[in-house]
Amino acid sequence: MDENKELNDATENTEEVNNNQSEESEPIIADLTESSEAAQDSIDGEYNGSQNLSEYKSYFKPITYVIDTTHSIDDDIDKTRKKYTDLVKKYNVLDLASLILMLIAFIGVILVTFLNTDEKLSWLTWTILAIAIVIIIGGFILSHFTGKKRRTLSIDYLTSFEDTLNGYVNSYLHVDEGLLAAEGQIDDQLVIQSHCFKTINTIYSRAVVLGKRNGHDFTSAEVSVAVPTITFEDANKLPDHFVNLDGTPYYPEANTNLDTSTQELPATDMTLVDLDLAKEITGDKKKPTKKKPEETNTSVGLFGKYYSYDVKVSHQESMIISIMGTNKFTYLPDYLNGFTPVKVPGLKRNIVVFLADPKSSSKFFDEEGVKLLNDININTVVESLFISINSYGMKSGMMLSDDIMELPLKRIQHSGSYDIFKDESVKVFKFFDHVDSKKQ
Repeated sequence: MDENKELNDATENTEEVNNNQSEESEPIIADLTESSEAAQDSIDGEYNGSQNLSEYKSYFKPITYVIDTTHSIDDDIDKTRKKYTDLVKKYNVLDLASLILMLIAFIGVILVTFLNTDEKLSWLTWTILAIAIVIIIGGFILSHFTGKKRRTLSIDYLTSFEDTLNGYVNSYLHVDEGLLAAEGQIDDQLVIQSHCFKTINTIYSRAVVLGKRNGHDFTSAEVSVAVPTITFEDANKLPDHFVNLDGTPYYPEANTNLDTSTQELPATDMTLVDLDLAKEITGDKKKPTKKKPEETNTSVGLFGKYYSYDVKVSHQESMIISIMGTNKFTYLPDYLNGFTPVKVPGLKRNIVVFLADPKSSSKFFDEEGVKLLNDININTVVESLFISINSYGMKSGMMLSDDIMELPLKRIQHSGSYDIFKDESVKVFKFFDHVDSKKQ
């Protein structure tokens, strides 16, 4: 049995499910609208989900991974992968052996049935037939056993992988008392509270982590958010009008140095286009393949890591910050009732800020705050991200590449991807701490 299929079946591959998600499915949130009496960051609308983190408490186990500086995170994950693949190979050998035995038994039955015409040797036919039946039944039993064992191994591998990766990243985030449920699901409300998605079709998740950071509740998970299909152009469309931090209208002609083009990233950021050009220059090109039709639509609001940190600000201090990547991997927030797009002096051109009350939030965008946001890089691992801070807490969603989201079944090809993911996560929480130090 194919290892990839077995692993995907056991872990409910979220990307495949998300791609098959129908727009017509009943949404978790349906056309959210702002109440005239509601606070800026209030969440109104229809919610059809029912799960709660407390239902999965029994599945949570302490994270055991401890950083050892004598080897890298890539080495530790590759060691976990090798242990899994070596065990799977043993069961594949058993599967193959049982298949060969069943084939030999079947051939033996056919040969003795057609070639043994001597009535005196009819006992031989029946003997071989009985032996063949036993072998075939035994083969099916063995195949069922090995299939079941492989599924168990797949879940064990997912758990080991998530324990290693989350244990590594959380050590740098200073998360204590970390608990992991590899097959657990995040509380949908924690995602909804980000106030980023006006309509959500489905929320899938796995690898839920609970812990404490500076005494506050910490939750993270790998999350896939399916939204109604829209074009990349619409998903990346900037607001028509911005204001300054003091609430006055922003006029581009008077502030050309603060232009926030959605496509142009700073030269220090390595984009997918840069990598393609580098391959052409170095001659590292694959043979031409038949091009697939270029995608123009998306139904993915988020596919990656989601953080929830229970540090709240006032309604007036609420903010949503989107750090954009390429069109394909960016989905700007569309649930912006009560929020105003704001131009923040000094921010990189791919950072878009929405504030509930610019004057109340301006203190967060001082020199240090701007530097912390500018330090967050979009690259081939962290493809885009958002930060949402409001009266429900601090949230961040990272759109991540397959280097992080897929369980490796072969030796890691792109070394350093896990460290890149860790570094950008740390930068997000540095901004969280900055806001925490200045909030009311």
